[in-house]
Amino acid sequence: MNEIFKKQKKEILDWIENLENEDVIKKLLDIKYDVENSVYEARTEYTVKDDFEERWEKAISHQEMKSRTLNHISNLPWKH
Repeated sequence: MNEIFKKQKKEILDWIENLENEDVIKKLLDIKYDVENSVYEARTEYTVKDDFEERWEKAISHQEMKSRTLNHISNLPWKH
């Protein structure tokens, strides 16, 4: 942290410590909760279940895929 940032942070903390206006305190809490929620949402966005093994077990074989594809193509309504 650079010195200017430290000074600004201390200034804000001192101001908050002496703050008596309830409306301003509520607004600060709203900001705090918004920041915390956005950080939480960003973290949960990447915690997707890895179900690769389950999907792999349910998958069809290469031979089955080939058979289905050939069957589908042969049943298309093409003019010969």
